Amino acid sequence: ILSKPPVDRTPAEQAIIDRSFELFDNYVALAAEKDIRLVLSLADEWDYFGKITDYGSYSNVAGRNKFKAFITNLLNHTNQITGVAYKDDPTIMMWELANEPRIAAGFTGWVDDISSHLKSIAPNHLVSIGMESSFNFNSSGDDYEALKTLNSNPNIDAVSAHVYPTWWNMTDAQTLNNFELLAQLGREINKPTY
Repeated sequence: ILSKPPVDRTPAEQAIIDRSFELFDNYVALAAEKDIRLVLSLADEWDYFGKITDYGSYSNVAGRNKFKAFITNLLNHTNQITGVAYKDDPTIMMWELANEPRIAAGFTGWVDDISSHLKSIAPNHLVSIGMESSFNFNSSGDDYEALKTLNSNPNIDAVSAHVYPTWWNMTDAQTLNNFELLAQLGREINKPTY
């Protein structure tokens, strides 16, 4: 509902947005007070707070525009506690395009479009894709070359990794190899990895 222009929202939808911002403003203000920097995901592959595919496929232009409207409305929100718009708040160190998105048709174009839009609004914030970077260990198509291509995008500032050795049944050697590949990728494209 944050994608909708305010005039198109019902009172109930606006109440949800107002309460959500009240809670999130407090969260960001508390992080600032404690000198903590935040890495925030804009969407999710999983159905915890709305799946990225709720906007349609990565190639769906209308879905992309709706997601960009959400991003615009979120980043232009002024924190009612700190008085700082999210797009200008140094407490927010980085935005992840999504939590653990999956490579699918149109994904490269989506990464380019969404990261470019994000940077146009918050040029001083770092941006990452938010991928697991399993180097295809979990059969998600994120092999070294795919990750190199995606993370070489000039609007992507850092390479993300979410490693699940137990869940993926990785040996210690496989886990260490994943970290080595991540470091190698970061060195090769000259970007930090986390």
